Amino acid sequence: MKKLFTFIVVLFAALSVNAATSKTIWTGSETFDESWSGSFKIESTEFADLKAGDKVFITAKPETAVTWQWGSQVFIKTARDGWDAIVPTINVSAAGEFSFEVSDDEITIKEKNDQGENEVKTSILKELQEKGMIVQGIDATVTKVSLLLFPSYEAEGTAIEFDQWGQIYKDQLANFSGDDKIVFTYEVAGTIESDKIGWGIGYLKSLGGNITLAEFSLPASIGQYSVAFTMDELEAALADPNTQYNTYGVAMNLWGQGTATASRVSCVAFKAKGTAPASDTWTVAGSGAIFGSTWSETDTANDMTSTDGVNFTFKKENVTLETGTNYEFKVVKNHSWDENYPAQNYIITVDETAIYTVTINFNADTKEITHSVEKTGSAGPVSHTYSVIGTINGDWNVDTDMTKGDDGLYTATFTDVKAGSYKFKVRVDHDWSISYPGSDYELTVDADGSTVTVTFNEESKEVKATVTSATGIQTAKIVGLNSGVCYNLAGQKVNASYKGLVIKNGKKVVVK
Repeated sequence: MKKLFTFIVVLFAALSVNAATSKTIWTGSETFDESWSGSFKIESTEFADLKAGDKVFITAKPETAVTWQWGSQVFIKTARDGWDAIVPTINVSAAGEFSFEVSDDEITIKEKNDQGENEVKTSILKELQEKGMIVQGIDATVTKVSLLLFPSYEAEGTAIEFDQWGQIYKDQLANFSGDDKIVFTYEVAGTIESDKIGWGIGYLKSLGGNITLAEFSLPASIGQYSVAFTMDELEAALADPNTQYNTYGVAMNLWGQGTATASRVSCVAFKAKGTAPASDTWTVAGSGAIFGSTWSETDTANDMTSTDGVNFTFKKENVTLETGTNYEFKVVKNHSWDENYPAQNYIITVDETAIYTVTINFNADTKEITHSVEKTGSAGPVSHTYSVIGTINGDWNVDTDMTKGDDGLYTATFTDVKAGSYKFKVRVDHDWSISYPGSDYELTVDADGSTVTVTFNEESKEVKATVTSATGIQTAKIVGLNSGVCYNLAGQKVNASYKGLVIKNGKKVVVK
């Protein structure tokens, strides 16, 4: 046996490459037959801690009678309409755990819409965190879905020098602890004799006590290899007080066979990224034009992100914003209106109709909110749907879309209207974020069988209504809301016990 005069600190297979946390996000027993009708969904909130490089494990087994010509399979799909696969098909040839790595590399999937299908640029990580995951299969049973979450490490590491004897001392590792990762890379070169393959051996030794803590076989082929461990793992392996690790350090002896040689390439220690302390969840709720959902405090797609638990950020790209329009929002705590900021809605405006990237910042300590808008593209004229909603429809849940006439005015006509008092508003794109006038438009119809015509001027935002009846034409007047009368975002009248976001006197307010 030939001793190689190169020393490297290495851990054997019993010490994992990275300290990782396993998290089970679904258990049960879901059997998929040959009909393709079975599936289940895992909500996006289960993937909140996921990052690129982590893994998703699917525990599955094949069914006894396999009818599908390609065998038992499991499919991981987006929760978008269309259920397009986001990872390659999992072939379940035998019972076991099947995994895929989470990537933030761009992928293209298809999403169904009213016009058919459109291509969406996304990533596995983005789809899981924003939409969740659909699990579907054929001739297979799934019993568990779990995540393997690795620590995050800084991109730049600190090189550690060996002394002439290949030893590393305690003071060289003084700044590393816990999940900090130590990576050693070495190269096997030369010729490995066929009858000596795998005979090389390495020893992890302590300094001072000179105790062998671990051993492993050298690779069976030439090439470059790396071994890694965390400081927690190293200290656990060196727990024997006789190692005197706290006074000295560690070293690694490499031994080889035949004419093979090994040489040290590098040793780098990486600091684990600081983990943000446990914090509240802060979500942006407001205009659907920016946030997709309208004033939804529970929409996890609009949760803000943070690296320190204090400063939170929300960023939305490819948003078309119009000049002269107020886009409003609030920042809500833990998906509830019980605590929200600011007291009055925060308003975003732009000087030019265009495509923007919107960034919103929130400080959880000071409750300060700031925002920025960056123009990223041009936008042509933006067309909107204007609709009448209110008791004139019979219910505040019903929209009547208006049509644009040659005079540029939008019109909606209601026939055979019974005598009585009615209230309504004109809202934009079936969304309560923008509606006219500021207070409910109120009119009185004197006789059954009347016709009510509502007009809206897109330029001036003026709303008018006329009533044609057997007694002639009367013009309705705008009347302020009665004090204390409130409506939820669906337009339904609510009583004083209702909690949350309401429309009162034409404005959005939060009732606690």
